[in-house]
Amino acid sequence: MKKTWSISNISTLLIVAAILVVVNLIGMKLFARADLTEQSIYTLSDASRRVVGDLTDRLTVKAYFTKDLPAPYNANSRYVRDILEDYRAYGNGNFYYEFVDPSDEEQLEKEAQQYRVQPAQVNVMEKDALQLKRVYMGLVLIYGAKHETIPLIQSVENFEYEMTSTIKRLVAEKLPKVGFLTGYGSPDLQQDLRTVAGGLAKHFQVVPISTSSGAELIPDDVNVLCIVQPEEPFDDWTKFVVDQFIMRGGSVGWFVNKTQGDASSSQATAMQLDLDDWTRRYGFTVANNLVLDANGAMINIQRQQGMFLMTNLVRYPAFPEIANYNDKSPISKGLSGGTLFFPSSIDTVTPFEGSVEITPLMNSTEYTIVQVGQFDIAPDTRRDRTQFTGGQKMFAASLQGRFPSYFKGKSVPVPVDSMAMTPTMNILTESAASRMVVVGDGNFLQGQYMQQGGPNLVFLLNAIDWLSQDTDLLAIRSRDAAVRPLDPNISDDTKQRVKLANLIGPPVLVLLVGFVRWNRRRNRKEGDAMNRSALLIGVLLALVAVYWFVNKSEPVAQTNVPLIIADSASVSYVKIATVADTIELRKEGDGWKVGGLKPYPANTQNIGRALQKLEEMTRKAIVTDKAERYSDFEVDDAKGVLVVVASGGKEQSVVLGKPSPSMQTSYARIADEDEVWEVGGNPASAFRRPKADWRDKTLTSLPMDSIQKVTLTFPDEQIVLTKMDTSWSGASNGKPFPAAKSQIERVTRMLSKINTIEFADTLTDATFANPVCTVLAQMSDGSSTELKLVKRDDKQYFVRKSGALSDFVIYNSTADVLMKRPGDLVDKPKPAG
Repeated sequence: MKKTWSISNISTLLIVAAILVVVNLIGMKLFARADLTEQSIYTLSDASRRVVGDLTDRLTVKAYFTKDLPAPYNANSRYVRDILEDYRAYGNGNFYYEFVDPSDEEQLEKEAQQYRVQPAQVNVMEKDALQLKRVYMGLVLIYGAKHETIPLIQSVENFEYEMTSTIKRLVAEKLPKVGFLTGYGSPDLQQDLRTVAGGLAKHFQVVPISTSSGAELIPDDVNVLCIVQPEEPFDDWTKFVVDQFIMRGGSVGWFVNKTQGDASSSQATAMQLDLDDWTRRYGFTVANNLVLDANGAMINIQRQQGMFLMTNLVRYPAFPEIANYNDKSPISKGLSGGTLFFPSSIDTVTPFEGSVEITPLMNSTEYTIVQVGQFDIAPDTRRDRTQFTGGQKMFAASLQGRFPSYFKGKSVPVPVDSMAMTPTMNILTESAASRMVVVGDGNFLQGQYMQQGGPNLVFLLNAIDWLSQDTDLLAIRSRDAAVRPLDPNISDDTKQRVKLANLIGPPVLVLLVGFVRWNRRRNRKEGDAMNRSALLIGVLLALVAVYWFVNKSEPVAQTNVPLIIADSASVSYVKIATVADTIELRKEGDGWKVGGLKPYPANTQNIGRALQKLEEMTRKAIVTDKAERYSDFEVDDAKGVLVVVASGGKEQSVVLGKPSPSMQTSYARIADEDEVWEVGGNPASAFRRPKADWRDKTLTSLPMDSIQKVTLTFPDEQIVLTKMDTSWSGASNGKPFPAAKSQIERVTRMLSKINTIEFADTLTDATFANPVCTVLAQMSDGSSTELKLVKRDDKQYFVRKSGALSDFVIYNSTADVLMKRPGDLVDKPKPAG
């Protein structure tokens, strides 16, 4: 029997479809998820919440992401949006973000590249062909006058760590210093330790510390000192310098092993560093041994088999993989998979003085061999597991508390530098609260062993953070770096069962759920269709209300739009106020006037340029809304430029501030609002002018071809130059003389366009009672312009123009062209030959 669709069924279907659409729209604004990962890597950590919650001012993130990114980058875009929403939720109103697609708009693309967000090329399948697509996947964080850029986000594995660490850098007044002790055979900071130095440089200033010259102690602004793999004994002066650094509360990372090994030659030798008596005072020693662990890393070795050289993968006990991290310490929590290289074990002792708490960080397995004096590190040595009877050994530990001085009761040692005098000073005998981390291996920090982003680097960065007592990033970094390898002891049968369960389980589960639902629907009686429709309509209206509220409460202020609406053509009044002066510009007819007691003609070119700057002033990001920070951006009353613009009967006021460090943008604030914006361009420079620069400096502007007569009146002579069709005639005191057209045109050309170099507003009529020369230009339309010239000094002349509100100043060179005598106006004969 054919089923017919009733109006009720169709309306129900349409309402359900509408509900699904609104739910999807809400899902684009809000998100929720159940994070079932072991370390909740898709949930914002407590450290990130604390960092963003401690923001004291506005932080804006502009995410430049191309829309419709191909897989898998589209999922990355959604993840970034979700995690930024998490940051905003915990930012206490100080965290804002905005997604911008610069692909189709030249101005936005230029803006992204100014922030060092560059486009990337990705593969995309279009029209059954693999093509390259140019996309943006980066962001910039803006905090006050500082910017930090994450230029490309191809993977989101470490995104939270990158974000939180970047925020910490932005808000920090200055980066703390980490020193590396140089000399004594230690690896070079710029070569062997460049991966470590690069990783630390994001959060610290990394500096070398030398004790071989002078008699100075470690500077007070160094927070942490690292001692990495020395190969020679320390002298007493160096021990003293390090000891007193600890006594003043400095933290030390010891990365030292007592055996120098080389896997390629299978050779190992013990190193005599003379450290034990010194470090025992603090609560530890690095043992004079080499620890082999049955849980060694896999390495390639070559073996001769007949005529062939074969490469085999074998476990190498001298490179133990760390299986036992202390999950209760913030340094090692969540770590796995690290490797040490020819390590020595750590022995701890309780100091007789002070109060020191010792915490193991990483241990070997129970299956170890401890070698002392004689070493066998050949990779091809075959060892049975029963030979590894050394028991579990400690490879790293942290120590914190008050440490006793090694130099208590001793005198200050002589510096290594023979030219330096032994300082006179009181020896500190017990430290302030301090910290140490000791690892029985210094090789793992060096370039050939250190993997970028691997567990070893994470452990080192965690250790430095803990030593500097900055633990915000420890948990984030560790959970991102966690490695979860499969259990190597899983049997083949178990692997097969897991595969079958993954293959068959999901479809069977779907079929089972479908059957249960079908059975329920078959037995369910049809309810009241009207009530069902009413209920669905209520749900739909509720969801629409939720979407309206969510959309209305969008957290980001609108950017990439003009800060104020100032159409140059409709502006009728501009007021410019600084601490030094207030200038008013009014439009009168087709021109502008500079207001005051006398409305002087204005420089329309400068006004037009300034108004154009206002039109181009687009909003980039809010940098603060705190009044106490206005002076930092020069948008306060003391340093800002207040510009009031009247357009269409409406006034708008904006305070223009200083340029940003990049000089591509600047800062501005709408006068009656709190937010300070970073805006495009530098409009303040166009308005920060003295009053004279707003006035029209045009002294004369006459069409040269319309000048018909020029009269030059000197105290002793009057010269009249008259245009006759295309030629000129001249007369001096009524007597004609043969004037040359080319010489007269020099006068008229200069007379047609003269600009003043300065205004002279305070001169009186008496100044011009006896002018050096009076120049009268008569035009073809009957109008005339008169200039009276009076010598100011050896370089300049005062000029009074008929009908002008002000007097002017011109250079001698200009006056000399105007003030010509008959002898200057005739053609000069060319020299013979």
